[in-house]
Amino acid sequence: MVERYPLITPNVLAPSIVRKHPDTFWRTFIMRISRSARLLSKGTEKSYMKASVSLRGGRLFLDAVAILDQSVISLFERVDRGKLEAASTLFRARTLARSPSTDGTTKFLLELSDGQRIESVLIPYTDRLTVCVSTQVGCAADCSFCATAAAGLTRNLSAGEIVDQALTLQGHAGERVTNVVFMGMGEPLLNYDEVIKSVRLLNSEVGIAMRKMTVSTVGITPRIRKLQSENLQLTLAISLHAPDDELRRRLVPLALRYPLNDMIASCRAYAEATGRRVTYVYLLLAGVNDSPAHARKLAGLIKGSLANV
Repeated sequence: MVERYPLITPNVLAPSIVRKHPDTFWRTFIMRISRSARLLSKGTEKSYMKASVSLRGGRLFLDAVAILDQSVISLFERVDRGKLEAASTLFRARTLARSPSTDGTTKFLLELSDGQRIESVLIPYTDRLTVCVSTQVGCAADCSFCATAAAGLTRNLSAGEIVDQALTLQGHAGERVTNVVFMGMGEPLLNYDEVIKSVRLLNSEVGIAMRKMTVSTVGITPRIRKLQSENLQLTLAISLHAPDDELRRRLVPLALRYPLNDMIASCRAYAEATGRRVTYVYLLLAGVNDSPAHARKLAGLIKGSLANV
């Protein structure tokens, strides 16, 4: 089991609890692993299912450190390894290709357990290391300027598959990831529950601060309000691209369901409730949305709000 899923070094990935409270960490870790071994040894299908869930929690810790005490390994000696493999659905994404850029940014093509493929991007800065993660295989937003839209939506990613992107790219980088942006393939707020789970895991288990994570959306107004109610210190990024409904509906068809003024109002409320600046992403398209008139409309649209463009 351990050989099949090689671990990485503590200096690459060490949750804050490992650094600050190692005794607490190891007690929790051993408790989870021993519980899994006990459940598997019962020999019932129900126990295997429970063990699978428990092992998923344990795997987060296995990913977190490179030290596996012999006393923990010995807990598995009484377990049928075949049954253990059958009960566990653990899987790490496989790196198929890397595309480096001259500025140091590297795009990764990853293959998931079912053969589906996604892209993630490693973005180094002088003072931080950012990973851009995907949240869906494909996308249903159908934005006219986006290559992912052409493929349509295949499925949502699980929280584990989202977190694994950060861990995989961190392993390639050889240093800790400090920031995560949910701006890869897919519309994050259309995979809301798994995205929020991944945010909490990245924060509590990987040690990335909430303020260092950005969730992007084309503007799903009800989900923006729901995100506000979570009371998380996330940065919200809006793929705006147009200062009025008519043009925006041409560029972002999903905007037909969410009028611009209502969406902007929900963003203002989010900023007021969280104290976090909302980032409005505006892609300049020659002859489409880049005139001085568009700029004036944009300024009027977000005037007086806590925001960046």
